[in-house]
Amino acid sequence: MKALIADDTPINVKVAERLLSLENVETESVNNGKDCIEKIKSGSIYDVVFLDIMMPGMSGEETLQELKKIEGFNTTVIAMTAVTESGSKEHFLEVGFDYYLPKPISKESVHQALEEIKK
Repeated sequence: MKALIADDTPINVKVAERLLSLENVETESVNNGKDCIEKIKSGSIYDVVFLDIMMPGMSGEETLQELKKIEGFNTTVIAMTAVTESGSKEHFLEVGFDYYLPKPISKESVHQALEEIKK
């Protein structure tokens, strides 16, 4: 399995990379939505994209909407966010994310997310 992590905070990227490596997931990372879109448009193929919601320039939601405009794009996209108030999960699923992963992410939450998307 191969994942793209899009997060503007280096420590969050390192944590995600480490937790995904424990699940035998190969990772690449970018630090903004524009670079995420460019990776996909350039032909890079991933099984899953972990997308931070609060990134400067282009939010995770805006990035998702642009990804969905790419012909043939059908990759699972997981929202990673510290936004955890009531209704957040429902909101992110409603706008098109496949899964919601609240921060701080943990070994257990990453494992559960990967199990869910494999179904």
